[in-house]
Amino acid sequence: MAICKDFVKDGGYHVYGTSTSDKGVEDINQMGAHGLKLDVVSEEECSCLFTELKNKGVSIDVLVNNAGVANVSLFAKTKRESFDSVFDVNFHGSMRLIKECLRYMSKNRFGRIINVSSVLSVMPQHGFSSYAASKSALEGVTKVLALEYASKGITVNCVNPGFVDTDLLKVIGGKGEDLKSKIPCGYAAEPEDISPLVLFLASEKARYITGECIQINGGLYFS
Repeated sequence: MAICKDFVKDGGYHVYGTSTSDKGVEDINQMGAHGLKLDVVSEEECSCLFTELKNKGVSIDVLVNNAGVANVSLFAKTKRESFDSVFDVNFHGSMRLIKECLRYMSKNRFGRIINVSSVLSVMPQHGFSSYAASKSALEGVTKVLALEYASKGITVNCVNPGFVDTDLLKVIGGKGEDLKSKIPCGYAAEPEDISPLVLFLASEKARYITGECIQINGGLYFS
């Protein structure tokens, strides 16, 4: 929500945000954006969303992929279904939205795609094999797309937060508290610590930055 709020406060964007719940959509609307219900796992819902936006005459200049889930278990105990469910949101969900957006951006010869990855793609932790793999895959595609679309005025980057006080961190319980204790700055980030970087990457000031995975983690990467 912090990312959506910052784009609204900037005033230079018509902001559309998505949520899987009615409450989330309501919250997005209340902050001055346009809330839409979407489950990125559903290819049909993604396709319908872009049809709806097209019918409204919306031209998409910026895409922020921020949906994420995590299942924590040791690799030997992780079922294939668990891997698939994590990848379907963290990786395939982003790919569904990127593919749709690139049609608009290529035609307009302008675009900003910002994928929210994680420090865990480069800093292994017990129990996060599916999550780390999904984020590593997202970063790999980010770099390829940066090359393929640079000539069309489209930049593609990743933001790699460390541990942020969100529902995702709470879901993993005691493991989350253990991970937070390792942060050199001494505390987990708030969503508001991450959103300014996303807003910057969407701006004209970041036009020469593409294919990057930018760490923002309170020094965790070096601990």
